Amino acid sequence: MNTPFLFFKETGIVEESCWPYSSGSGKVEYCRFSCKNGARWKTYKIKAFRTFPGMVMIKQELFQNGPMNTGFDVYSDFMNYKVIFIFFTFF
Repeated sequence: MNTPFLFFKETGIVEESCWPYSSGSGKVEYCRFSCKNGARWKTYKIKAFRTFPGMVMIKQELFQNGPMNTGFDVYSDFMNYKVIFIFFTFF
């Protein structure tokens, strides 16, 4: 799960207006180094990131520092699902 955050730290990302998200079909577009809208290519990087091993630490981090990014691993059969059941556990 660290791969995207390593990319944000080492390579950086551009604004949505420069390179709009377009993967909807599950195909990934080749890497670009120029903006689709003709704007200047400017990357933004993060200084650091970390992971939290449990719900207590996640809650503490949210309370002390506010919003955070999250994600989940997707496997090759993900695009085949028609219905997804989500179960919530409230803390």
